[in-house]
Amino acid sequence: MTEGKAPPPEDTAADDLGDLEQVVSGVTQTSQSTLLLKKRKEMREVDDALEFMKEEYASRMAEVERGQLEFEKKQVDMKKMVSKFDKFIQENDAKWKRAELRANQESALRKMHEEEIAKLEATLKSMRADADKVQDELDKLKKYQIYLEQVTSKAPEEYPEINDVVNRHKTLELAHDDLSEQSRDNNRNIEGVRTGLLQMRQKQQNELLVMNSQVQRRQKEVEELRAESAELDIEKESKDRSAKDKTMESGAVVLSIKNLYQRCFSSSKINLGKPLVEPRLGEEAAIFEYLSGALELVQMRIFNLDYAEKGYDAYLARKRREDQARAHVARDTRANAPLPEDKRRVLRGEAKGGAAAVTTKLSSDASGGGFPAGGA
Repeated sequence: MTEGKAPPPEDTAADDLGDLEQVVSGVTQTSQSTLLLKKRKEMREVDDALEFMKEEYASRMAEVERGQLEFEKKQVDMKKMVSKFDKFIQENDAKWKRAELRANQESALRKMHEEEIAKLEATLKSMRADADKVQDELDKLKKYQIYLEQVTSKAPEEYPEINDVVNRHKTLELAHDDLSEQSRDNNRNIEGVRTGLLQMRQKQQNELLVMNSQVQRRQKEVEELRAESAELDIEKESKDRSAKDKTMESGAVVLSIKNLYQRCFSSSKINLGKPLVEPRLGEEAAIFEYLSGALELVQMRIFNLDYAEKGYDAYLARKRREDQARAHVARDTRANAPLPEDKRRVLRGEAKGGAAAVTTKLSSDASGGGFPAGGA
């Protein structure tokens, strides 16, 4: 009978919760300048909703109590009529059970609403605490608002509104964060470079020590090489002097051979053919062949002279003997003693054969180019 007058409590609670959620979500979306006003408005709305729910709950409880009284009255009437209407009593008993079940349900629903009310009161308390914090924060930020208003009033062209200053501040904060991050990165890089530099210096010092030891060892080797080089220079100078002396000696020998060859070729009374052609410098084989031919001619000339000298001595001895024979013949002739024919033939033959034999021998040796064994 009274249930048709008020909406169901579940729908009312859901609507209230939806309103509260909208209120809470609206709080987070407003700016700081209007947050306190909205909080106060929402608090009034929540208070009104809570008062409405309390009144509704009280009316429902009054209706439940009236229903309970009516139920008890009807139960008394039913007990009076139980003896008359047993079937009716059973039906009423079933109705009573249904009513009791419904009463239990209403009691559970009431308990649930009481818990919701407690939660809403806790939420309201929390929201009031948040509102107080927001108010305190707003009081703290009031000086900044005043400062921003002064900034906008002094620089209206650059910052026509407070939001422009705030946006500029956010931009600067982002830039500051970026620069701070870059500074931290640079510091880390500098630290890494410093560590690498220390390691490099340590490595270079170690390498310098190793290189110094190597330089000392190399210097010692250089000194040893210099000493060895000095010894080699002395030995080279000695060899150069020896080679120079040998070159001078060989040059003198070559010049002597050439001079002897020219003198022998020019002073020879025998036809020796064409003179040897002196080769050009650098043709060692031709030079050796030229010197060998010249030495052979000089050797032949020396041998011929020696042979002529020995033959001349024999010729003089024979001539003396011939002169002695002629003197003896003359003495014999003067003494009118004629010589035998064979002695005169011998004397004539020896006189002619001595000079002819020497001349024939020299001519055969010069034309044939041969030398007697052992003649040098």
